Amino acid sequence: MHTFWKRTLLMRLPLLKESYLLVGVLLIGIFSVVTQTRAGEISSYQQAIAAYQVSYRGETPPSKTPDELSKHPLADTSNFNFGMLNHPIWILLSVDIGQPKVLHINNPLIHSVTLFHYNVDNERWSDALPRMPVKPIFSNAPANWRALFEIPSSGDYLLRLESSQALRFGLHLSSEEAMNSAWRAYLLGQGMYFGLVLGLMIYNVFLLIFLRDFSYFWYIGFISSSAGYFFLQKGLLFELLPNASVSINEALLFTTISTALFSALSFCKHFLSVDHSDPRLTPWFQVFLSLSVMGLALAWLYPGQLAVMIYSLMGLGTLLLFTLASFRALQRGFHPAKWLIIGWAALLVGCATFIFSIYGILPHTFWTYYGFQIGSALEVMLFSLALADRIKILHSERETLVKDKLRFVNLSFTDGLTGLYNRRYLNQHLAKCTDHIQHFHPLTVIMIDLDHFKDFNDRWGHLLGDRALVHMADIMKGVVRDQDPICRYGGEEFTIVLQQQPLDKALDIAERIRRELEQTPLKTDDGKDLYMTCTMGIAEYQHGESTDAFINRADEALYKGKSQGRNCILSYQAIPSV
Repeated sequence: MHTFWKRTLLMRLPLLKESYLLVGVLLIGIFSVVTQTRAGEISSYQQAIAAYQVSYRGETPPSKTPDELSKHPLADTSNFNFGMLNHPIWILLSVDIGQPKVLHINNPLIHSVTLFHYNVDNERWSDALPRMPVKPIFSNAPANWRALFEIPSSGDYLLRLESSQALRFGLHLSSEEAMNSAWRAYLLGQGMYFGLVLGLMIYNVFLLIFLRDFSYFWYIGFISSSAGYFFLQKGLLFELLPNASVSINEALLFTTISTALFSALSFCKHFLSVDHSDPRLTPWFQVFLSLSVMGLALAWLYPGQLAVMIYSLMGLGTLLLFTLASFRALQRGFHPAKWLIIGWAALLVGCATFIFSIYGILPHTFWTYYGFQIGSALEVMLFSLALADRIKILHSERETLVKDKLRFVNLSFTDGLTGLYNRRYLNQHLAKCTDHIQHFHPLTVIMIDLDHFKDFNDRWGHLLGDRALVHMADIMKGVVRDQDPICRYGGEEFTIVLQQQPLDKALDIAERIRRELEQTPLKTDDGKDLYMTCTMGIAEYQHGESTDAFINRADEALYKGKSQGRNCILSYQAIPSV
């Protein structure tokens, strides 16, 4: 059963991989459209906000009025990227709305997000406004993990943000209905990504079980760790555990990066056979594998800006190493490496734009925020194609080895001149037959010797003698069943093993061979007809006797026939010549 499913998987693999690639590309396209639609649905209210960066770093709101604050305007009021900062940042929001709206800050990794409202009546900033509670997917109890604030009226609001992560986020003002609709679209897009990854995981678990290729283990570890990273990076852990702290989410986030790097390095090292085919790169793989293990401690001891910097360097260095190893493998003629190169390139571009946006080099946009996730989806699909191609190559190599082995086996059991089986095969075949023979299943052997063959060779030469042996082989093949092996016993002697054929049937087959040889001449190059005869001895297997004794009885009958004048058939019981 295992072999059947393995063969079925190998046969269906090209269709499965192409179908899954098509579905995956479609899902990525839908994911992009849905996620951008989310931004589009809430962007119509952005003209109601004017944003200013305030020159202030305190823990509490300043004592100044909005007009007195030292500030400068921000051109983009929906996407902000201040990079990595070791101090809080304050943003003044001047809001002009006719109806209550909801303000949403969409980066769940920011440690502290606080909003204050300026009270015109007493000319003071209010206490921190409470977050809007929302019901998580997997809980009935409302929670306030999302940075959602109700904006009841027009006025000035002061937003304070502080984090050990990059201060980049989208700020959106919309109605509660539009916000809920956008959130559902966002979850749909994420669901498609995680559904794609889950499908690939299940598919590759089956391949791991049936094909027993350890590359699939590391590949499953890599895509599951990547999925875990994006699950945490998008704040979806809080949908399961609304009371979890941002610090725990951050530590788990770095942990998934370490496991993803370790799995990816192991996958690439195993898949490309680096230790065997490219040993010069092995030390580099060992270095990065060690760094990924040490990163686990860093994730929990220093999960801040230091960790972000180290993991950024590790990630880019690892991707460059992967790309180099894949290029070198492709140069060696390992064609599945082309899928790895494309996959690493897609992830490298997404990772680089993501890291550059972390440090404020690139702006916070859809592509710099989601490009890494889209690149990851493309990468895991392309890796599946690489694995599928590798399976095809290994399967083809395995089939070639089997064919070569069969060919060498046939050569070791075949006579090179006549194409008949040789004596080695006869010994093994007889031993197998006598081990499994039943009392009611007869087994008969015919020993054949060409008459006066030495004189034939002396008169006509060895080349014609070889043709005479081939001529005899062709005559026997034309009479004997395919399942009954014909063997060249040695020189001009032949042996036929007849399964489930009693003695009388064997005598009939032997007579047909003798008559056919006697009546069918061998043509010489100058057109002469040379006639030959043969003598045969037959024995039927007696239960319990050895194969040597079995052959010897037929051989005795043969030599008795030769002593009686040749061109005859005798059984071991000394039946008169036929």
